[in-house]
Parts: sequence; structure tokens; C-alpha cells
Amino acid sequence: MIDHVCLVVNNLEESRKYYERILNMESRESKTDSKTILLENKEVHFFITERDFPREYIKMQHISIQTESIEAKKQELVEKGVTELTVGEFRQFRYHNYKWIEWRDPDGIRLEYVELI
Repeated sequence: MIDHVCLVVNNLEESRKYYERILNMESRESKTDSKTILLENKEVHFFITERDFPREYIKMQHISIQTESIEAKKQELVEKGVTELTVGEFRQFRYHNYKWIEWRDPDGIRLEYVELI
């Protein structure tokens, strides 16, 4: 199992505010790197770090967050102003297939909630 990831973003403060608002995350600066922020809530934790990379590289990143109900998460996202949502199902794994709902953050990083089926 993968415990966490570090996403590369172009603007640390903009991303911090976005994730705090959209995913109800708490944030704090890393003790070892002022360009890295730790983000967490009860469902997931990850890092974001600021680098001056091309947008096309940044957009290639993808993070999935498992949830009990993507319908409940869809409602939360809509209430927070996330309107460009895509939904679907992924059935190519042997053990962990899922329904998903995805959107993009301000840097274009693909975010998704997944519900196991």
C-alpha cells in the first residue's frame, strides 16, 4: 500500500488554500523545507512542494482518495464550487475495482475520489 505522495505545484500558497478549502485539509510547513507543505485530514495525507516546472509536467500528476460514497463527495464538491466533474467506473483490476469522480485543481493536477465496487 502507498501511504502518501508529494505533489509538485507551481504556487504553494494557492495550492495550500485550494486543498484546505476543497478537501477540508489542515496544513503546516515542513520543518526541513520551506517550499514543502504537509496536508492532512481524516481520510488522507500528502505533501505539496513548489517547483518551477512546466504546466504540462504538473498536469501529469494524479491522486486518488478512497471514500465510502462518491455521491456524498460529489455533493460536497458541487457545494464548494467544483463544477467540472467527470464520473465513471474502472474494472480492469482483479481485486480493487472502483467507481470514480474526478476533477482538476488550479495547476491541472487530476484529483479523484474512488469508491470500491
